[in-house]
Amino acid sequence: MPLSPSNSHHSETLSYTASDNIQLIIFSGPLKPEENNKVNETYSPDNGKTKYESKIVDLANRIGTFTFSSNRLAIYSPTETFYCKFCLI
Repeated sequence: MPLSPSNSHHSETLSYTASDNIQLIIFSGPLKPEENNKVNETYSPDNGKTKYESKIVDLANRIGTFTFSSNRLAIYSPTETFYCKFCLI
């Protein structure tokens, strides 16, 4: 996970090279109680006390860059095992 959960907001560019096509999971928040019902997908690291909006971005490639703004970022691939070298700029 390139960015761990936090209340800090990051605007950065991810540069990556992976063994397989990757997807990013972008988390934004924490959500205010009135925002909980306005988002489709949420993630909570503490059993519902704090909720983040989660969005999946399918980059559908192995090499590239992606500019984002969020509180947390995860790199995912549907394959069982993969590697990814990355740099946050």
